[in-house]
Amino acid sequence: MKQWLVDTGERTAATFAQTFVGLMIITAGTDWFNLSALRAAGAGALVAGLTVIKSAIASRFAGTLSPASLVKPATEG
Repeated sequence: MKQWLVDTGERTAATFAQTFVGLMIITAGTDWFNLSALRAAGAGALVAGLTVIKSAIASRFAGTLSPASLVKPATEG
């Protein structure tokens, strides 16, 4: 459970930051203190929330790279 929390926390924080910064660059330009900033933060929070839901679903599958991942490890051969 602890590994899942760490993995999900890292994924969620990264997703929020990437979404927020990307939207700020597109919508606000250099003025980061306006309504566009609030919208970008809201969109980042929404996408980060979806990341938590995806990670919760992924935790039900065994044999993945990490507890919050849907990716199976590559087989050596």
